[in-house]
Formats: sequence, structure tokens, C-alpha cells
Amino acid sequence: MRHSRFMNVFLLGLALGVSAHSNHVQAEPNTFTWERVKTVIKPKARIQFDNGTALAGNGKDKAPNLKIIAHNKKTKRTEVVVENDSTYIAAAYPSATNAKVAIVGQTCLKEECKAQDLRFVVPEGDFVKSYSIEDAQTVEVKFDENGQLEAKAQGISMGVDGYGGSIEETLVFKPGMGFTSPNLSDAYAALIGQHPEKFLARENLREPLLASMGREKFKDFRESLRVSSGTRLMRGKFLFMQGCQAHNCAENFAVLLIDGVTGEMWWGLLKENNFDQAFGSTMQNNRRIERIGEIGNLLDNNALDHENYTLIVNEEGFVQISSVER
Repeated sequence: MRHSRFMNVFLLGLALGVSAHSNHVQAEPNTFTWERVKTVIKPKARIQFDNGTALAGNGKDKAPNLKIIAHNKKTKRTEVVVENDSTYIAAAYPSATNAKVAIVGQTCLKEECKAQDLRFVVPEGDFVKSYSIEDAQTVEVKFDENGQLEAKAQGISMGVDGYGGSIEETLVFKPGMGFTSPNLSDAYAALIGQHPEKFLARENLREPLLASMGREKFKDFRESLRVSSGTRLMRGKFLFMQGCQAHNCAENFAVLLIDGVTGEMWWGLLKENNFDQAFGSTMQNNRRIERIGEIGNLLDNNALDHENYTLIVNEEGFVQISSVER
């Protein structure tokens, strides 16, 4: 019963970024559950991690925070964790004065704005690292008997299926990588942060892509990914690659999206300023159409590195590169 009462205090108190106090000395619980629906925005919230790094908003006189900033006095290191219209510290576990985990939220002040992704902040060395937990409804945190962090984010919206049904995912935390699908292929996980060439040079991985576009188009595609910021993980299971041709970034541009669970791929190639555009997929027509809602939702808020282009998902389920109207 004591443990149950203690957990209730954490669910109601720590989710607001404040410490729970007791008249008796009690051991810290090894689990913590944060629920989005119980979060109340507190602009001036501040927490201290157990490695000496502090996390605080810059709001004054109860004004909304425009930034949540991490700072370590000893090392004099400071970084912005989140910057948006309004940001807040949504949770601290096990306490606001000796935190091992924090959840930072973002929202918008304007009615037309929609909620932005949440951040999962954990100590790393003498500082902290922030990972996206998208729009998770619940986050469960646990420390095993060796003190290793385990966590999962539940209720993450992946869009809608071909019949209008909601698609939701539960992602699990992997140190250094963030929240990923438990079914993410190890071969694809190894590509995160790597240059697209790491994928394009792997014969067994590239074969479906090569078959969908042919050898000559594949060579053009490869050249148009030479300059790249690396492979990004999206929504815990999608690998996204983008790039351009060396010395010709303005006109030759390419993108590749891979489902890291199923291996299904979408690709787009734009050459010579829209005069030669190609796109394709490794999927059959029916399967592409079934996933239009999911992929459209995935790409809506993810801007390309190239300011002149944007991505659209057409009525046949292909991902196309399109020029931005100015």
C-alpha cells in the first residue's frame, strides 16, 4: 500500500515537474509513468539532474518559455534543448532536484498551431542528451537492477491507413539512438547517421531499389546523393536520406525513404530544375495507396535541407520532389 500511494504522488506530482515529499525516508521507486493528459504547463519550472546539469525555461513573470536551456556550471556548457512559441518541463523523475529523466514539451500559442514533439532528456556524461518522443501519450520509465535505463513511448500517431483507421506505435528507448520500433531491422538501424552511400554500396540492401529504377537511373540517383547531411530516423522506424549532386546542388536533388521494419522504399529524383523528374517505389500499386495517409503524415512537417524544394505524396502513393513557390 505504501508503494501504491507513493506511485500516485509521482503520477500526480512529478508529471508537473515538482518533487514529491514524505515525512519518512523512502527508497526511490524504480518505475515512473508520465501521461500527457495529466500535464500542466508551468513556465518557470526548473530541474537539476543528478550529474549537475540544470534544465530551466527562460520565461519571466509566468510568461511562456521560448526556450528550455540546459546548463552545467562546472563545465560552463550551455545548450538550447527546445525552442518554440511555448515550451515547458512536463516531468522530472525521481525528483526535480535530483533528476535522472526529464520530459520537455512544446506547444503553440496560436489557435492554428498544433502540438509539436516532446523531448526525452537524460544525463550523458557531464551533460544531457535530448531525444524526440514525437506526440506520445504515455511514457514509461524503468531502471533495471543494474541501474540501466529502460523506457517506452506509447500512443505515437503514425497517421491513418488506407481505410481511415488510426495507426499508432509503441517505441522503445535505445541509448545513443533514441526511441525506435522494437522491430527495426539491425541492418537499417546501423545506417542511422551514416552517409547514403553506406546503403547504396550494400548489394543486398540496395537490390529492391535497383530493381525498381534500373541501372542507369540508379547511377543518376547515386550521383544526386553525393552531398548529404546523413541518414535520419523518423518516427522510430523510417530512414530518410536526402542529398544533391556535388557542385550542382541547385538542380540535381534526390530523396530516399525506407521503412526500416518492412524494407519498403520510396524514392524521388529531380534533375535540371524540374525538367527531368523521376520517382518510384519498391511496392505494388495497392500497397502504396494503402500507405498514402501514413507517409503523407510522416513527411508533412519534415522540411528538406534544400530550401527550394518540398515533398508531396501523390494520389498513387509516390513521393515526389516539388519546387517551392516563391
